[in-house]
Amino acid sequence: MKKLITVIASALLLGASVFAEGYLSANDLALGDITAEKKEEDGFVLNANAANAMKVEDKTSEAAVCDGEKIVYRLSTKGSGSLTERSVSFPAKAGETIYIYAQSSGKSGSRSVHVVNADGVEIAEVAAGSYAETRDVKPLKVKAPANSTYTIYPTGGMLYIYLIRVAK
Repeated sequence: MKKLITVIASALLLGASVFAEGYLSANDLALGDITAEKKEEDGFVLNANAANAMKVEDKTSEAAVCDGEKIVYRLSTKGSGSLTERSVSFPAKAGETIYIYAQSSGKSGSRSVHVVNADGVEIAEVAAGSYAETRDVKPLKVKAPANSTYTIYPTGGMLYIYLIRVAK
C-alpha cells in the first residue's frame, strides 16, 4: 500500500511539473520601488537597479481586467527598458505561448514591447495599447520558439504590466 501511495504521489508531482504554467500577477507583488533584481515565483525576475527602478503601484480605483481577473496593482517600468533593466525575465519552453497583459502609459497610441531570448536576440516586438483607452486589457501573445529565458521590456517610454502568463 505504501508503494502504491508513493507511486501515485510521484505521478501527481511529475504531472504538475509537466503542466505547470508560469504566472506573474502584479497583485502578488509587494507595493513600492524595486531598485535591485528581485526574484519571484515560477522563475520570474524583475530586473531593476537604483538608477533605473521600477515600481509596484496600487491602482484599486482604476483596476485593470485581464481575461476576467481584476488586477488592482500594476508594475510600472517608470521608463524605457533593456535586457538588464526595467524588464521582466522568465523561463518558457518551445511551443509555449507567452501572454503579456500590459499597457502603454501614454494617453494615446501604442508602445513597443520587446520579447528577447537569453542570447539577446529579439523574437518579437508587439504593441501595447494605451492605458487611457481601456481598463479591459487584452493579452499580447508571443509563441516561444525554443526553450530559453525570455525578457520583456518597453521602448519609447513607460509600460504598465499587470500579468504575464506562460502556458501551452
